[in-house]
Amino acid sequence: MGVVIATVVLVISLYGWHQFEQFLIHDARFAVNGPDGAEDASAIKIQGAQHASRRAIEAAFADDMGQSLYMVPLDGRRATLRTVDWVKDATVMRLWPIACWSEWRNASPWPSSRFPARVTD
Repeated sequence: MGVVIATVVLVISLYGWHQFEQFLIHDARFAVNGPDGAEDASAIKIQGAQHASRRAIEAAFADDMGQSLYMVPLDGRRATLRTVDWVKDATVMRLWPIACWSEWRNASPWPSSRFPARVTD
């Protein structure tokens, strides 16, 4: 009897999770920049951009416009952001219900080199 109850509870829990996940994927309230990906309602929050182009940073999220924030591949967006000029490192996270936050450290505009110490006799 206990196995049957555990199985029923498991099935109900899995069904509930599936329904919740479908809600996050398909509900228009969770779409990045709305269901049509409107450019005037930016859900991409950018912090730390001093030398990098905001347009280049937003272009990293272009494929996500109009789809659910739940479906944004955070690791993929982080890797894309790290290829933008002047971006040294990036952090990307979801801010529910409809925002994606991005922060990074800028690369130094000046080359930094370390020279070996000079030894004089």
